[in-house]
Amino acid sequence: MKSLDGAEIKALVILSSPQELGMTEEHAPKNFPEYFEDKLAIDRENYDIIVCPLELSVTNPAYDYKEYIKVAQRKGFNSRMAAITKHWNGTEENKEKTKGVQDFASKHHKQLALVDASEDPNVAAGKIRQTLYP
Repeated sequence: MKSLDGAEIKALVILSSPQELGMTEEHAPKNFPEYFEDKLAIDRENYDIIVCPLELSVTNPAYDYKEYIKVAQRKGFNSRMAAITKHWNGTEENKEKTKGVQDFASKHHKQLALVDASEDPNVAAGKIRQTLYP
């Protein structure tokens, strides 16, 4: 893909959150993103950015989205966040969860895009890109 200024960017796009794959040792935050690199037989030199969904609610706090972001940061990734405020079916996200994401982003100086996913997916993706990668 290309950045808005035309530079080529190689992206590792992960379609399932590590938490969805199972809250097991191999999907633990400390193994992020190496689990995916090993599974896909790639290494850090093969991509410039990671796009990865993370769950806002998990049953085990050790697998909280914040832990994955902190680990990615410690490993040298510049983390940016997007959070769904309205789902594809028009259901609003829990206001406390949304506030928690906003507070985390603010505390850790992260760019944050709040996303209405009930819109056309291309419109929502465009808003995320403009907000996080201007």
